[in-house]
Amino acid sequence: MQNSLAYHLNNSLEEMSTIDIKDQAEEFAKWIESFPAQIDILSLQVHWSQSVEEMLLKTGSKALVHVENRT
Repeated sequence: MQNSLAYHLNNSLEEMSTIDIKDQAEEFAKWIESFPAQIDILSLQVHWSQSVEEMLLKTGSKALVHVENRT
């Protein structure tokens, strides 16, 4: 079961990385429908966490405003 969840999470994150959530609403809806809800939620959380970490490493805590605007 853990391998299956990891497999689906990896696929979900790969597909999600090609979608601009704000500008591609139709593609985002298709992505949501193509995976189980638990994987969708986890993928969004992983994506958000990666964005926060990336911004903190680049410019420090002031960059968190940019993360809020991107998600």
